[in-house]
Amino acid sequence: MANDNEKNTLTQDYVKGLITDYDFARSHIITALISKERKENEERLTGPYTTVCGDIVMGYRILLEKSSVYITGQLDRFYENLWGRDKTYLLYGQAEINTALMPEAFGPMLPTIAKLENKEVWEMLHISEAFYKEFLEEAESDIMVVTNSLMTYGAIKVLYSQNVKDFAKEHGGCYVIPSSIHECLLIGKDHADETGCMTDGDEMIREVNRREVRPEEVLSDHLFFMDENGNLLFVK
Repeated sequence: MANDNEKNTLTQDYVKGLITDYDFARSHIITALISKERKENEERLTGPYTTVCGDIVMGYRILLEKSSVYITGQLDRFYENLWGRDKTYLLYGQAEINTALMPEAFGPMLPTIAKLENKEVWEMLHISEAFYKEFLEEAESDIMVVTNSLMTYGAIKVLYSQNVKDFAKEHGGCYVIPSSIHECLLIGKDHADETGCMTDGDEMIREVNRREVRPEEVLSDHLFFMDENGNLLFVK
């Protein structure tokens, strides 16, 4: 049986082997949203990234079979030595690649996540079917989720999704809760105005991040808003 050092070496060799194949790397570039305020992202931010809104930026990853690796400044030199070229062309067409490799998942939060996990909603919540249908089912469309079919680095879909833009237009805009790097939650402005549920949005997001989200998976401590024209705005 391989020891831990041997396992790490095998993993590194596996990753290097895939990255060495330029065509593989070119066809497996995906984008991911991360926070530029988090200390955990310092290395990731040495590579190419684009500011999206507020503290959220878009970085680039190479999707592997069981994981992915960020394109960082440290890897820039590796690519130049490996291929005799820089990464510029590598990053073209990533939106289409994202769509092909990680299709969008959008819909009411609980049913959508349950479907992706091959469960019924009441099973996921550990409640009875009768209780769910009597007390929760009617309210399920108040909160929508956008992610991808793998529920991995799916928050980026909020930028590309026509479903999200249509939802914002239908509801006079929508609040975007950056619940993690893997997904975003959406609440229509009309519902938020009626219930006041977003009055303390930033405070709620910070508390949930502190208690429920792994530090490396926190996307932002701030609330965002998408207007009726599909523009993502920072809520001050």
